[in-house]
Formats: sequence, C-alpha cells, structure tokens
Amino acid sequence: MKAEIIHNSLWGAKHGLLILKTEGFAENCRPGQMCMLSVSGVLSTDPLLRRPFAPYDINIAENTVSIIYAIAGRGTLLLSKQPAGAVLSLSLPHGKPFTLAKNADVALVAGGVGIGPMHFLAKMLHENGCRVTLYYGARTAGELYPPLRDEPAPHRWVLCTEDGSLGNKGFATSLLEQEIGSYDMCYTCGPKPMMKIVQTICSAARKPLEVSLEETMACGIGVCAGCMVKIHEDGAPKMQRCCTEGPVFDGHCVVW
Repeated sequence: MKAEIIHNSLWGAKHGLLILKTEGFAENCRPGQMCMLSVSGVLSTDPLLRRPFAPYDINIAENTVSIIYAIAGRGTLLLSKQPAGAVLSLSLPHGKPFTLAKNADVALVAGGVGIGPMHFLAKMLHENGCRVTLYYGARTAGELYPPLRDEPAPHRWVLCTEDGSLGNKGFATSLLEQEIGSYDMCYTCGPKPMMKIVQTICSAARKPLEVSLEETMACGIGVCAGCMVKIHEDGAPKMQRCCTEGPVFDGHCVVW
C-alpha cells in the first residue's frame, strides 16, 4: 500500500521520527507486529529491498503510523532524507504480536530504538488495565527520544543513560533487577546483550517474558529464510523465522 510522509525529522546525529499517513494499516496493527517499508519512494527499486520497522505509535482516527529509526546504513540514510509529501510503499502489518496482559503489573525494558514497539505496547497495556513501568535506556541523553523525557503518560517512566547525562546513571536492567519482584509480566526490545540480561533476571525471578527480536530481513514474509533465530522448543533447539514465527517470542526460549 502507499504511505505519504507527513513528518520526518532527526534528533541528534542519527535518530529520526517518521510519521506516515495511509489507509488500512493503523486499524489492523497490533503491538509487536511490523511492516516492511520502502526507503526511497513507492516506485523506486534502489535499494531493492524494503526495511522492517515496528510502529512506535498508531493513530486510528487519523490513519497515521509513527516509526522511530536509527541511521545504520545506506537504506536508513536515504529514508532520513525523504521529505514531507513523499510517497513510500508500506506492507500490511504482519508477524506475531505481543500477548497483552490484563489488569497486571508489567515491566517493559527498551534500549535505543527498541523503544519503538515498547511505546506502542505500553499504550495498549494501559488500555487493558495494566500498571506499566517502562525502563528506557541508552548510552547518552542524545540517544533518547527527546519528547519522552517530559511526556505525560499514564505509566511510570524510568530513564537511564550509561554516562549519567540524563536520568539514572547505568543500565536499565540494573533497576529492573532491583524491582523485578513487583511485576507479573515483562517485555523487552533492544540490543541483544540487554535482552539476554533481561532473560536472566526474569528466569531467576520466575517471571514470564516476551521479547521482540530485531533481525535483518529481506522479504519479510518467510520465503527467503534470511532472518532465522534459534529457539528452544520442547527441550531442543529449533530454527524459526523472525518475520513470521516472530518477531515476538517467548523470552525464555530464545538462544542468544
């Protein structure tokens, strides 16, 4: 489907917020699902492959989807230069979404651009009657999405930076470990080393955990098998496709 850019701006050197207007996407998207997005125009074949993104926010009334991205290569660099009014190609939402807890105390742990699916998830969990704490960490203050620093929200924000330039100094996982006993369910998305630590913390505390994995994807529909991840299933390792069996997995089954 076609998606028109209504906002595209960077903060810092390499992080950006993209807002797209499109019909038929917002009402069908669930937290944790992703889309495959062209980065240089609806008719462009350079680069040929779309890039996977999990929505940061959805506005059904306005038919908009917001995406947070980091410039990591040529594709996302091209995306960062697309102006308002440009039209991109966007797939329907697909992949496995998060399981939404109800009336529970939940912890969300996000690192870097992993805040994308976590922000959307926090919004929907609140609507499900959950009491939400979102631990959000980055190396320095400039890598945290600026509006979230002061955003009024129905859930509790815990901001962390490794250099202490904003919020708590250190890792978000350290604070989670101190408070893990308070939660019924945990979710995480971000760098793999961070998610592995979250898995260890939740395993020790015997808390359920879901993770959203970020893998390089080519087709996004399970055909190319380029996004395989190793999962323990029934006591044995098994390879699964991140784009179809995931991107959300039982966090205790992921082999890091």
